[in-house]
Amino acid sequence: MKILPLYLTIISLLCTGLCIAQVKDGVRDDFPIQITEDYYRARKWERFDKPDFGSLYSYYPKNVVTIEGIPCGTQFTLTAKGELYGFILAQDFELKGTLLPKNSRFEPYVRNNRMDDYMIYLPEDTKIQGYMVRHKGSFMQDYHVDFYKHGALKGFKPTTDIVIDGIPCRGGKKNSWISLFPDKKLQSCFLSRDFEIENKSYNKGSQLTFNAKGNVTINY
Repeated sequence: MKILPLYLTIISLLCTGLCIAQVKDGVRDDFPIQITEDYYRARKWERFDKPDFGSLYSYYPKNVVTIEGIPCGTQFTLTAKGELYGFILAQDFELKGTLLPKNSRFEPYVRNNRMDDYMIYLPEDTKIQGYMVRHKGSFMQDYHVDFYKHGALKGFKPTTDIVIDGIPCRGGKKNSWISLFPDKKLQSCFLSRDFEIENKSYNKGSQLTFNAKGNVTINY
């Protein structure tokens, strides 16, 4: 994953660290779940980049709250329809076939005003679907792990160099983002060493993108 220009980085930080929010003073009786003394506070807000998605409602419970079968800890967010939009896990939990550690944070991607694929912000390096995944990137880079809607691993940074489908992929903090197809085949990665594919040589550090048949389609 490439380092973003400064202005894009600022937008990215607003969209993640600040919950992609414009805080509004909502009427308290229109919240999907009644606000009681069991919550430190609650707030109503909208994503400034996707206002048509509608209002979102964040709750800060004093104790663990189970929403849609998920143990939510210090925060969870609902849509206007009462659907779970985002949350922080109160304990280790298996989500769509992947065991995630306590304090992992879930955020969805929104496309066409619907929640689609999702990202997880990990609190620690974690083994996910056979890969040891970093929980942080280098300075001014995202550090989330991406999943397809139904739970297959989509994109991540490995803690060390690894080999996927016979391709040596770079791990670590910098230039190490790996993308996978839904069937777990390699879609793109940065080479950890000089490598030859079909009699063509590629230098260490090159970013290669593959099609579903495993053929190189783009080389940076």
